Amino acid sequence: MAAGEDDILYGLNLPVPVAADEAFDDRANLPALAGKYQVLNIKLEKTVGLIEALACARAGLVQG
Repeated sequence: MAAGEDDILYGLNLPVPVAADEAFDDRANLPALAGKYQVLNIKLEKTVGLIEALACARAGLVQG
């Protein structure tokens, strides 16, 4: 599904975790993903490096 069409995932109780792939860009859009996804696919190219990728992982743990 397209990133802008993921509101249908909010609050669903699915048997497998759903990953935010194209919907995830950086820490700024984490609040919009909360309650929809259980996993973040963090891409080094999108986060522009390892340090920011690690910060995204830490922030994702707090959001989840």
